[in-house]
Amino acid sequence: MSRAMHRIKQKSKTGYNHWVMSNNVLLVTADSLRADYCGFLGGPETTPYLSKLADNSAVYESAISPGPRTPSSIALTHTGERFRNVDADTNEGRLKRIADHIRRFETIPERLAAQGYSTGAVTANPWTVGFDEPFDEFVAIGEGYESESDSTERSIIDKGLDYVEQWRKGTDWFAQCTSFDDEVHRLIQELPEPWFIWVFLMDTHSPYIVPRQHLVESNVATMYYSALRYNASVMRGQDVSSLPSHLDRYLKRAYRDAIRLVDTFVEQVHQEVPSNTALIFHSDHGEAFGEHGTYGHQEVLYEENIHVPLLVHDGTTSGQFQRPASTLEIPSIVEQTAKENFDGENVTNDIAFAQTGDGSMRAARTPSHWFVSDGEQVLCQDTRNRSDYGVVQDEEVATAVANLFEAEFAPDAEKSQVISAIEDASFSSIR
Repeated sequence: MSRAMHRIKQKSKTGYNHWVMSNNVLLVTADSLRADYCGFLGGPETTPYLSKLADNSAVYESAISPGPRTPSSIALTHTGERFRNVDADTNEGRLKRIADHIRRFETIPERLAAQGYSTGAVTANPWTVGFDEPFDEFVAIGEGYESESDSTERSIIDKGLDYVEQWRKGTDWFAQCTSFDDEVHRLIQELPEPWFIWVFLMDTHSPYIVPRQHLVESNVATMYYSALRYNASVMRGQDVSSLPSHLDRYLKRAYRDAIRLVDTFVEQVHQEVPSNTALIFHSDHGEAFGEHGTYGHQEVLYEENIHVPLLVHDGTTSGQFQRPASTLEIPSIVEQTAKENFDGENVTNDIAFAQTGDGSMRAARTPSHWFVSDGEQVLCQDTRNRSDYGVVQDEEVATAVANLFEAEFAPDAEKSQVISAIEDASFSSIR
């Protein structure tokens, strides 16, 4: 299988200030990876290497993505800042908003470059168009996301042929880490230390196509059958709120095998990097399998959509952190691990927030509850007994939750007061 790969930029830098910071930092982002499918977070044993690392790592049991899809999350996790507007309702508008956000705020590579770091990235995700500017070297696997006008003017057959071409080249939605791992290895070998390298993997994104030699639960026939059957329904605009049980089963098997492939990739790369390298592993959002009427990653904010893995292995910090942690903290985590003063607890909080790309839904995770609001009603889940979501009927509780969302940008003391009021409230009226 051939691939389309282009080096968007390659710069040379000299005069690094090595004494300011010493750790290299490897940031690995796995697209669409939900937390409860990871072995080191209590899921099926899909991550043997990461599970082994977890014994000596900071593992965040309640890590929350700021959004349920890549365009509503990835730019935020590279700046630590939220979007200032939520009016992008087309792919073209979303791409523009991402590019504007990256230009407006200081990004991770810019922060580290100011401290003498060389920076590189290898990304297979089409939504990272415009991310290249802050990096010394940026390798994109594929052609990037098409605009909304391009997409709507093309027939289903044309779109299908485009997917076939992506599959043939191994790019975009069909990019497999095994086809571009040489680029990651090259950056490790060639970038002057200290370096920051970001790798964005697509293997755990639908259609979950895994090389034959890496299949464990699935097989070639069921893997391709489930990918074609499911994605054909999506392209036709058919309802995929529920699927036949056998198709649901095949999709989950392929998904778990894709996670195993990502784990193997992380192991191979991590064993190659110098010993003074901190590894940060996370996902940009989760993935649904029919739990609340959706598959994939739609504009909804249930646990399966935004509860993601977050693991930090820096050789000094370890522990299971149960308090909520937003992946908006990743820029801070990167800087702390680079400076060798990472404190696993100080990136947690009493609450973590998320919202959909259009701002129509908001979610909050406290130490004991999930809250989801669509502006008309509030849903609540008690995470201590794993009950399903119920509608909050008590007006006082609903008001307190509304205040909770408004408290996102409030001082911590005000947040704590609101959270205390909710924790003490009676939820007997939830149905």
